[in-house]
Amino acid sequence: VLSLDTPLEVKEEVDLLWKELENFKGLKAKLRKENYIPQEVEEQGKALRKKKETILKDLENKGYFVSVLEDIYAMYERIGYHVSHKVLNAAWYGSSTKRERIIIVAVRGDIKIGFKFPKPMYMDESLMRNLDKALKVEKYKKPNTVNSALALINYDNEDDIDNKPMNHAPKTVERFKYIPEGENIAKNIDKLPEHLKISKFYSRGSTMRLHGDKPSPTLVPGHSNFPVHPKAHRSISVREAAMITGFPLDYRFFGSHTKRCEHVGNAVPPQLASALAKSCIELLKKYDALEKRENGVLSKSA
Repeated sequence: VLSLDTPLEVKEEVDLLWKELENFKGLKAKLRKENYIPQEVEEQGKALRKKKETILKDLENKGYFVSVLEDIYAMYERIGYHVSHKVLNAAWYGSSTKRERIIIVAVRGDIKIGFKFPKPMYMDESLMRNLDKALKVEKYKKPNTVNSALALINYDNEDDIDNKPMNHAPKTVERFKYIPEGENIAKNIDKLPEHLKISKFYSRGSTMRLHGDKPSPTLVPGHSNFPVHPKAHRSISVREAAMITGFPLDYRFFGSHTKRCEHVGNAVPPQLASALAKSCIELLKKYDALEKRENGVLSKSA
């Protein structure tokens, strides 16, 4: 983002370039569906990328360019808050997805109590990225997996509209059969027979089959982006995605099928949200106890 000191003419130049980039992305997305991108469009993309690199370098050299995180810190520190942040993994707290989220906490400057981020409870080697060194020697439970989440679902409940699978086209189902567990179609595209060949720009989500014995990668919003079931030749259902994310089995979603998929994909995994809420409660309790002690001292001295 741009710092507050950035001149107006520079901001306008950046805004204009970003509009050009957005228009180009829309054009290229349309052409990808047609599986044909003309050379002049590729050249246009190269020119825009070069222009972007030049402007970003100039902004950085002049001190106008700051990260979003720096901007947030500066914004809250200006109004008297102590700010801290940490990248937390939902799988650390019991979710069956290894979704990472940067959590930024601002505590009022006059409160002399630091916020303590929740300690992980579940861990293995694959989840240790962004883990504090001191926590790597702790003992943890094994992470919950895709299979452990799916095992909680009652597949005999025909009233659960969120667990109705999508009706894929026959060719799509055939393609899914060529994706091994834990892999994606890009890695196996040469194995497809000619009548199943697809664009190399094929949508990323529904071309990956989940590994049942591992936590899921981040589930991207939108039904067309949900990954393939570990065993069945179909995308996972809304209910399956919700259970992997960490929602209770009886949690209800509303809206169209696409909207319900988006609700799951956009959600903060409940186990992560719960762990953060407990840390907030812990800070508030400490603050309340401190206030009572200080008020007690003031009352006695009065």
